[in-house]
Amino acid sequence: MLQFLGGALADITSLLVEAQRVFDFLESNENEVDTTSSISNGKDLDLAYEEGINIERLTFAYKDREPILHNFNLQIKNGEKVMLVGESGCGKSTILKVLMRFYDQSEGTIRICGHNIEEYSLKQLRSMITYVPQENYLFEGTVMENILFGNPYVDETMAKNAAKMAYAHDFISEMPDGYDTILSSGGRNLSGGQRQRIAIARAFMKNSPILLMDEPSSALDVESENKINLAMKKLMGNRIVIMVTHRTSSFHEFDRVFEL
Repeated sequence: MLQFLGGALADITSLLVEAQRVFDFLESNENEVDTTSSISNGKDLDLAYEEGINIERLTFAYKDREPILHNFNLQIKNGEKVMLVGESGCGKSTILKVLMRFYDQSEGTIRICGHNIEEYSLKQLRSMITYVPQENYLFEGTVMENILFGNPYVDETMAKNAAKMAYAHDFISEMPDGYDTILSSGGRNLSGGQRQRIAIARAFMKNSPILLMDEPSSALDVESENKINLAMKKLMGNRIVIMVTHRTSSFHEFDRVFEL
């Protein structure tokens, strides 16, 4: 009976966590309306991409709170890899969420590929960006299905190569059914580090020009973090990477470290 109650409590706790994520998402998007883009998907956008990301005088405050960001400026050139560091609560993660337009800035301008982000439709903007949040969602399904999620144009061979770059292939291969092993909702039958590696493998497969990563290696040891960051640098090539982290052990794999 005690074992049953313990399992039930774990299930309830997991459901409450998932429900809170849904509520947070709905709150952040309560005023979100996807507008028609004034920007083409063709050659003009490719040429404009050379301009990278330009954030000017960004001010942001969560509802009924004091500004967490005030007159923040950051320019990132095409191909740059930038690490954002700073104390907890200084606004590092918020910058990524504003770039994704989960929230809109109170003041200031953000330009991506030479255009104000408000000129893009949400679908168009988010198709340009791969976002790895702090809490990575894994659904009930096989390991392979979780890696392939959101990547309709890739095959299993590409997924396994991505898993190798994320240093996930070895532990996946040791699971009872390998890539066909069923994961529980939220990946509860994996460790925190294993969940992060699968999420990173999923991100590595996307061919978007911008990669945003929010504490992607917080559950990894330093050696694994360094290896993954090195693989990320090679894989992303001339694409933009912005990583939020409180650990600077792999700073040498980045072009700049920006402290808030």
